[in-house]
Amino acid sequence: RDRDDFSGIRRLCKIFSLPTNELEEAAREVMDVDEWMRTFAMYSLCGIGDTYMQGLEHNNIHYVRPKDNKVLVFPWDMDFAFVRDTTASLWGNGNLARVIRLPPYMRMYYRHLKDIIETTFNRNYMDRWIDHYGELCDQNFSMVKSYITQRANYVLGRLPSSTDFQVTKVDGEEVV
Repeated sequence: RDRDDFSGIRRLCKIFSLPTNELEEAAREVMDVDEWMRTFAMYSLCGIGDTYMQGLEHNNIHYVRPKDNKVLVFPWDMDFAFVRDTTASLWGNGNLARVIRLPPYMRMYYRHLKDIIETTFNRNYMDRWIDHYGELCDQNFSMVKSYITQRANYVLGRLPSSTDFQVTKVDGEEVV
């Protein structure tokens, strides 16, 4: 116990009570925000029901990375998967929602949702695994297939449309 150091976790807890105008920078300093956004994007897609941000304030493990003292979040106790409605909100309640709502982090969160859907949270990728694990434990997991389709479609329908980005001026001068 003499070696226990909870200062990083205390820093994390304190940022959630900061005013909105201070939260973006504080989150960037204390959290590995990209890692948090990807973790919670996966929670959202998989409909994890017994976890932080979904009405409950537990089932996470926090780790302070020694190289930069940023707090990571590790998923934990996700056995209540695919239980939330396929049209449930993209993020839950709680203090992390304040971070997700900040524009740069919301874009990051949306990017992770889209990337996960395009790479792994889709029927082309998951059907093989769902069938394999169903056979392995002699269970029918076909309901997960329809859940994935419905949830992915709902989430993609909620994401903002892509907009092309083009630089038209640099230092006030038109770019040709």
